[in-house]
Amino acid sequence: MATQHVYIQKSAPGGFVTLGKALNSDNYPVGTTWQDYLDGKWVKLTTAQKAFRTEHPEASIEEVWNMALNEPEQGPDPELAPEPAPDPTLESLSKNLTENERAAIIANLGLADSKVVQTEGQEHTLQPNVRYDFSDAGRLVITLAAPQDGIANEYRFSFDSPEQQATQLVLPESIIWAGIPTVRAGHHYEVTIIYNGAKEAYYGIINEW
Repeated sequence: MATQHVYIQKSAPGGFVTLGKALNSDNYPVGTTWQDYLDGKWVKLTTAQKAFRTEHPEASIEEVWNMALNEPEQGPDPELAPEPAPDPTLESLSKNLTENERAAIIANLGLADSKVVQTEGQEHTLQPNVRYDFSDAGRLVITLAAPQDGIANEYRFSFDSPEQQATQLVLPESIIWAGIPTVRAGHHYEVTIIYNGAKEAYYGIINEW
C-alpha cells in the first residue's frame, strides 16, 4: 500500500490534506511547527499524529497536533434547569401570521425552496437548494444536511475572507474537488457542492474573486 502523507494547512477545506507523495519544499511553503501552520505553511503529520486522528476522526486540527482531546466545557445540569415559560409575544405572533409569512419563515429555516439565507456565526449545517451568504468570518465550519429525494441536491454558499487573515474553512472530507481549493485573505468566494445520488458522492468547486 502506498504511503499516505497527511498535511495540515489552514487555508485548505477541513484543514487536512492527504497526498500520495511528500510536498517539495522548493515549490510549497513547508514547515514543521505549530507556528508554521498558523503562518499558513504546509505541515506534515507524524505517524503518531496520523494514528491519533484515525482513532479520533472528529478531533480538531489542534487536538490532532497535540494528540489530546480538549476537555468539554461543563454547563448546567439540564435536569436541574427550569423549563422556560412560553413567550406570549411569540404565541400571539404565530397566530397572526399569514400563510405567505409562514412559508417564508419555513423557507428560511432551510427547507429546499431555492431561497437565500444571510447568516452569521462559525458553524452551519447547509440544507440542499438553499443559498447561504456569510459575512466576514475568521472560521467557517460547514456540514451538509442529508440529501432529499426527488430534488437536485445542490449546496451553495458564499463568504468574504477578511483582509487581516484568511478564513479557516472546514468542510466534510468526503467532498471530491475539481482542484485543491485554498482560501486567501481579502477575497470573495462562491462554493457549489452537488450530490450525485447514482454514485452517492459529493462533488465541489470553489470560485474566487
